[in-house]
Amino acid sequence: METCLCGAATILVHERIEMKVGPDWSTFVEAEFYRCSTCQEAYFAPGQSDAAQRQAAEVYRQEFGLLSPEQLVQCRGEMSSAQFAKLIGVHPADIDRWERGAVPQPPYIDRAIRAQVKPI
Repeated sequence: METCLCGAATILVHERIEMKVGPDWSTFVEAEFYRCSTCQEAYFAPGQSDAAQRQAAEVYRQEFGLLSPEQLVQCRGEMSSAQFAKLIGVHPADIDRWERGAVPQPPYIDRAIRAQVKPI
């Protein structure tokens, strides 16, 4: 993004910002985005917001001892996303988001996955 809605130029910045993970938890991550040189409005280009959200999700997974995206793929094994989702009682799209690292699985789902599959 080169121009803000106010008409001023935007500048690419790297700053520590707060990102929410779920309704009740947030953390600070280093993010790249554009900031207006005049009104200070922040703008995320395609992919920038996703990258910051993935960082926040990783901090959440570490904080709560959750399986990593790679470990989730290992747990699923040869099952399709739909089969795995049915096994643990979630929507297949949830499996995709968790395996891509876009959002963390809830701790209660993490426990259900660990209970359903052989230890990693």
